[in-house]
Amino acid sequence: MNTATANLAHAVELHQSGVWAEAEAAYRQLLADTPDHATVNRLLGALLSQTDRREEAIVHLDRAVASDPADVAARYNLGIVQRELGRLDDAVASFRRVVAAEPGRAPAHFNLGATLLETGDAAGACDAFAAAVQHDPGHVRAHRALARCAFAQEQFAAAATHWEVALGLEPNTLDDVMCAGVARQRSSDAPGAIRHFRHATSLDPRSAAAWSNLGAALHTAGALEEATAALERAVALDATLLPAHVSLALVSFDRGDATAALTACRAATTLEPEHPLPHAIAARVLIPAGELAAAATHLETARRHDPDNAEIARLEGELHLAKDDTTAAAAAFEHATTLRPDLVPAHVGRLTALVRGGQESRADALAEQLHARFPGNAAITAALATRRLAADRPAEAATLLRDTLAQPGRTHGEQRLLQFRLAAAEEQAGRFAEAWAAAVAANALAQHGFDREAHAGRVDAIIDAFAATPPPPDETRPAATAGPRPLFIVGMARSGTTLLEQMLSAHPAIGGGGELALLERCDHRIGGWIGRDVEYPDWVRDLAPSTTDAMRAFIRESLAGVDPNAEFVTEKTVTNHRYVGLMQQLFPDAIIVVCERDLLDTCVSCYFQDFTGDQPHTYDLADLGFVARQHERLMSHWRRRSTRGLITISYESLVRDPEATLRPVLEACGLPWDERCLAFTDNPRRPRTASGAQVRQPLTTASIGRHERYSEHLGPLREMLTPGTATA
Repeated sequence: MNTATANLAHAVELHQSGVWAEAEAAYRQLLADTPDHATVNRLLGALLSQTDRREEAIVHLDRAVASDPADVAARYNLGIVQRELGRLDDAVASFRRVVAAEPGRAPAHFNLGATLLETGDAAGACDAFAAAVQHDPGHVRAHRALARCAFAQEQFAAAATHWEVALGLEPNTLDDVMCAGVARQRSSDAPGAIRHFRHATSLDPRSAAAWSNLGAALHTAGALEEATAALERAVALDATLLPAHVSLALVSFDRGDATAALTACRAATTLEPEHPLPHAIAARVLIPAGELAAAATHLETARRHDPDNAEIARLEGELHLAKDDTTAAAAAFEHATTLRPDLVPAHVGRLTALVRGGQESRADALAEQLHARFPGNAAITAALATRRLAADRPAEAATLLRDTLAQPGRTHGEQRLLQFRLAAAEEQAGRFAEAWAAAVAANALAQHGFDREAHAGRVDAIIDAFAATPPPPDETRPAATAGPRPLFIVGMARSGTTLLEQMLSAHPAIGGGGELALLERCDHRIGGWIGRDVEYPDWVRDLAPSTTDAMRAFIRESLAGVDPNAEFVTEKTVTNHRYVGLMQQLFPDAIIVVCERDLLDTCVSCYFQDFTGDQPHTYDLADLGFVARQHERLMSHWRRRSTRGLITISYESLVRDPEATLRPVLEACGLPWDERCLAFTDNPRRPRTASGAQVRQPLTTASIGRHERYSEHLGPLREMLTPGTATA
């Protein structure tokens, strides 16, 4: 070995041993004798780069490639340093020369991709990363880079696959697990997302982000209770994690827990007061709860900070619908679809606004157009089927629904929606066996669990609270107040309350309020009135006069907002039966109409209905029977306590002899008979409840004895309705 070679070997040994100062001196001594020595310039350039002297490194690396253009290692190092110095075009050129000379050099492809990405050439970067994994399938950084490229291009399934390959190469890397989960979630693969996020929580049980993402994925999969638990754990770990509060609000809303949803929204807006999403969610919760003024305030805030958000525009349409302003609603929904043409709920909202506005022919045409534009979309298909049922074309509706259900990839929610519509179509077509099969399938998909013991406990609590609170004496009357009086309608869902209200509100002195939830809303406000948080019915035991005055004023103001010129405004919320004693306490002169229907018919009608909100008992026959018995138990208590203002009518009498059934109600209100009550189909009011379409049709007795069509299937319901079975 000659002296120069020995000296170079010694310099390399010093370099590799980390004795950099002596190695540098040795390299420089060698270059003093041979300034253009390619290898020495390359090695010195590498050392200078390692010691953060990149400008000097460039000089020697340039000399190396000038002296030996075939020195691929020198050119590769040159590219690295050029990129670090921000000379991206030069770096790209260097890396391209490297991969041209040695196509199998995977790190060069990877660094070419990383540099191209910095220049904004995402497509070129993706090609380079793909070449890297082609030549080295184990290049984990290239797989991660490909995953990020795919994610940026919204190719979420491909992104997830690359992150999963990276996990195969470097298992239990938390960032890769989380990224793979997010990509699976974005590709609508909820099971895959849940698998990754569960893995993430096992790797780091204190990662609030992992629990938050798991909760969001579980929500997508319909596992609402488990999603709630995961999200509650996330906010317990990190109360400042905005996405966790937002997801908890959405899950709570879908569980029917408006209070929890609003609590989560408040937490989110406390963290970021101007963030539009929590305000939009709050509006989404408040609109069906009847809190329209508060919903409007939230929407105004959301729109101010995100004026071109289609979902916010859609919610404004829902707000206008809740106010019965169908013209403004249709315009808002149309605006939402202009902002986002593929926003199907906005298209369906516009269709609903047209129907509610009496524009049936336009609604029919729009439904057909939407089905042609969004073939196979479950919500659009269900809406078109509903229009065909309204036109008495059940066979066509059933065929449409069966064909759509046969398409692969339907989510549980889509299947449920379509099966409920199919049950209605088959029944209208007289195919009762097929109708029952569809109803069973729909309810099996809809079940969220129902706690009978908790439900009976709530009834017990109401009975106990009012047993200790006797009704006010007969002579007690609230102070005279201007504006309409409440006309409360009480009854189980599907017991005829919507039909009764439609008939009564055809009277010129009666306004139709629908489901205003006035007593529930008083319950939500009670904490502010009494200065402490307490749940109904505990607070009824010691109501101060100032509190009852505030409740009366709120109810009167709400009724006046429906129709300030009416003598009465109806309130028919399905939970009214819980508050009969409170109605009598607040308004001793109130008229409370109790609508009853054959319990088997009522429960079967509920079983065929896809309810929204907090009615999980309707998805199981035995649970339906249990709740019906509890309803009867509570109504018996109210009658024993006081019959003041109570008028009981039956659905069967109402459809067979409406005038004889309605006259006593009007007499109790001090109102004369009016023939318009019988012409209720001409009533311009459009109910928003599940029976809204039916009450626009002429009276029929066809629904009396409905349960007889399905008698052979009703064993669990009959058993639960047996006296004594369902009482606590």
